[in-house]
Amino acid sequence: MAYAATATLLRDGQSQLMGLIPDSYPTIRLTAKVLQGLNCAVTGFTNGRDALAYLADRNNPRPHLIFIKIKGLGYTPDGHEVAQILRTQAPFIQDPVLQSTPIIGLTAMGQLLPENLKFMNDMLHKPMKVRDIRWVFITWMRRDPWQPHPKI
Repeated sequence: MAYAATATLLRDGQSQLMGLIPDSYPTIRLTAKVLQGLNCAVTGFTNGRDALAYLADRNNPRPHLIFIKIKGLGYTPDGHEVAQILRTQAPFIQDPVLQSTPIIGLTAMGQLLPENLKFMNDMLHKPMKVRDIRWVFITWMRRDPWQPHPKI
């Protein structure tokens, strides 16, 4: 089973969701249905290693929104480690589009620890609701995903 997710907005106005999908089939179906309604196609990875390999290949489309389940039971790397790798290690730090991509953590209530939030831009609590998925997508897609975040 997979444990998180990512999204890409294509220049032609079509969107594509790719990456790690949440850990249960009902969550996968809900997330996919909501995002398909927002012109997204859904592709998933079953572990962080596969997602990182996909994102390391510059020939693959760049995501514009990443959903990651914070804790993956038994998966290596887990969601927090994937987010940390994406934000701090090569080849990911040399990719300005990937660096500007928001990472949305998915968590059960008891998993909100400061170290889990360090590399995330936003957080959704499980069980997710349709309105929450839409809100995150619309909120983070309002900005120009092709421009890196300004340095503060």
